[in-house]
Amino acid sequence: MSSTAQSTPVVSPPGQDEHRPAFPFESKVLTRLTPTLRKFILLGKVAIVTGVTSSGGRGLGFNIAQSLCESGIRGLAIFDMQQQLGETAAREMSKETGVDVRFYKVDVRDEHEIAAAVADMAERFGRIDVLVNAAGIAE
Repeated sequence: MSSTAQSTPVVSPPGQDEHRPAFPFESKVLTRLTPTLRKFILLGKVAIVTGVTSSGGRGLGFNIAQSLCESGIRGLAIFDMQQQLGETAAREMSKETGVDVRFYKVDVRDEHEIAAAVADMAERFGRIDVLVNAAGIAE
């Protein structure tokens, strides 16, 4: 591998993957949204996102989870295998947005782990409205 290839940053532009805090949903924003964008507001919904801790807890799954919290959901479950990163992500999102964010240590390849976590979420919140599968398996 050439020295040029080794020095090329993985994230372009550099620093793009740095943590940026989430913001709580503010209902006053509804009056400024187009009809199409209003369809993306998920007031009172409950969501599950898998794969939040890939890329060190700052990748696509993390950003999707963060954007769901900013869109007005009331509950979010993070299903992931990385306990420390998952708990940290849940704690940060909950603190920043006021959304009830829960972490579940789940291997998406294990249907029993998934069933148990989904059952807990359904019992806790009464329903699940959104599922985003952002988990990937690299072997």
